[in-house]
Amino acid sequence: VILHALNWLEDAGAYYDLLILLQPTSPLRSTADIDQAIELSHEPQTKAIVSVCETDHHPLWSNSLPADGNMGEFLRPEVLNSSRQSLPVSYRLNGAIYLADINFLRSNGSFFGPKTFALIMSKEHSVDIDNIIDFQLAEFFLDSSRQPV
Repeated sequence: VILHALNWLEDAGAYYDLLILLQPTSPLRSTADIDQAIELSHEPQTKAIVSVCETDHHPLWSNSLPADGNMGEFLRPEVLNSSRQSLPVSYRLNGAIYLADINFLRSNGSFFGPKTFALIMSKEHSVDIDNIIDFQLAEFFLDSSRQPV
């Protein structure tokens, strides 16, 4: 869809260097977050920026379950005797900001590639509204905020 829109714009005579996708389901990102993504995109090795935030639960504490629900191999052996605090920080996509050089996006067909870098955002700015609980959380942050987001 994005590449189709770019082609349409170019056919109409509009050419751009960068594309920024700001999904409406992530309404709490700030203008400072967007500015930081644009600033990061100016680094010579960078062709794309994707926003992330810290995970609430480390992925090593997660797994799929077999049909019978047996948890015998649920956790990896190296995690069994580890505390949450001893694990490295992990991040997840937050859906708030996707930015890419147009030529990179065209050649790669995706925002993800070897020259894609992370923009780490706060959890408060990373609410991605996919269900009613996410919506209520976003409302909470908006209601408790004294500054515009």
